[in-house]
Amino acid sequence: MTETGRLILSYLLAQDNTSISSRHLADLCNLSLSTIRNEINWLNDELLPYGIHIDSKQSQGCKLVIDDERL
Repeated sequence: MTETGRLILSYLLAQDNTSISSRHLADLCNLSLSTIRNEINWLNDELLPYGIHIDSKQSQGCKLVIDDERL
């Protein structure tokens, strides 16, 4: 996992099940919005087999979703 991926996950975990905008993530990581979006797509590919994904909606922002309630 990349350092950017770790940062994104740590920020999403700190949100305690609330959303954060992609723009805010980009600002926090000091990266472009397109880089954040690409990283989220990559993270989703990596995390999906574990029952975890990042839900990203244009008007609502990004949120970490754990599909398996036992996790």
